Amino acid sequence: MRELADYVSAVPGCSIRAALRGVGLPECGQGHVRPIRRALTAGLIIEDRDNPWARKPAYALFRNERDRAIFNLRKELLHGGSSPARAAQIRAEVEVLRAEQASTWVA
Repeated sequence: MRELADYVSAVPGCSIRAALRGVGLPECGQGHVRPIRRALTAGLIIEDRDNPWARKPAYALFRNERDRAIFNLRKELLHGGSSPARAAQIRAEVEVLRAEQASTWVA
């Protein structure tokens, strides 16, 4: 479970299959989703079924809410269509979230 959490932390927004593949677990077969379910139940990762950037019926996995917010803001910025004012606002929000994230890192 810890390996899954570490992988999802390194690759925010990944799918279940990508997470399983990334840690060397089977992607299909009976019970292949059990490690993901255990990590979700333990609170090590979260799932985002309403993520507009994930292909349906897949959903995105994140380590925590902050990673999810950063991922969604970056995707909104990269997909364009935002006014210059909104783009500046998104960059400022991402910087604040990154600063919060950096404050949790241990030296």
